[in-house]
Amino acid sequence: MKRLFTLIELLVVIAIIAILASILLPALSMAKEKGYNSQCQSNIRQMGMAITMYANEWDEYFSPYDNKIVGVLPNETFWINLYKPYHGGDDAARLCPATKVSASDQLTAGWGRAKVAWGPGWGTNYGSYALNSWIHNGTTANPGTGSYWCSFRKMTDPTIIPFFGDANWVDAWPGNGDAPPPSYWDGSQPSQGGGSSMGRFCVDRHWRGINIVCADISVKRARLNELWSKFKWHSTYTPVTVSYYP
Repeated sequence: MKRLFTLIELLVVIAIIAILASILLPALSMAKEKGYNSQCQSNIRQMGMAITMYANEWDEYFSPYDNKIVGVLPNETFWINLYKPYHGGDDAARLCPATKVSASDQLTAGWGRAKVAWGPGWGTNYGSYALNSWIHNGTTANPGTGSYWCSFRKMTDPTIIPFFGDANWVDAWPGNGDAPPPSYWDGSQPSQGGGSSMGRFCVDRHWRGINIVCADISVKRARLNELWSKFKWHSTYTPVTVSYYP
C-alpha cells in the first residue's frame, strides 16, 4: 500500500515552499527591475541620439519647441513630432518599460506618476520622459535667447547637460529655486497644488532615482537630490546641494 503524507509532513513541505518563495521572489523582482532599467536606458539614449541627429542636419541647432506653420495643425509641429523621424518613428522609444499606459491610474488627467506614463496629448502621444526644454532653439513665444542652450555651440560641458529624463510630464524648465513636488515621489501634480518644473523629474522610477541622457549621449542614473546638484539644466543654472530626499 502506498504510504500517505502525514499532516506534519505536509506542513513541513508547505513551510519549505514558503521559505524558498520568500528567498526567490525578491531576487526575481530585482532581476525584473534591472531589466526595465536596462531597456529604459536604451530607450532614453535613442531619444538623445534623435536630438543629436536633428542638430547635425540643422547646423548644430536644436529644434524649436514647436514650428508653427500656417495651415498645419499644432500637433504636427510639436517637438515630439519634429524629432520622431530621427528615432525611426518608434513611439515606444518614449516609454520606460517600468511605467504603464493607464489613464485611470493618473492622479491628474494626462499627467503621469512614478510608474504611470503621461498622455494622451499632442495627438495620441504617450511617454515616460520629459525633454529638458532649455535646449530648445526658441518657441513661438520666446526666440530662444537668454538661458536657452539653442545649439551645441553654446554648450561648455555636454556631459552634465540633460536632454531627457524619466518624468511624469512631457517637458520641463528646471530652475535653481525649484522645490520638490507636493506629491513627493510621483512628481509635480497640478491637482495637488502644482509644483516646480524640477518636480516633474522627481519620480521614484528606478530605486529612488531616474535615468537621464545628456548632450554627449551618456546615460546616467541620478538620485533625486542629484537633480539639483549634478546637472546644468540651462546656461545660467548653478548646481546647488539640497537635502529634500532621503
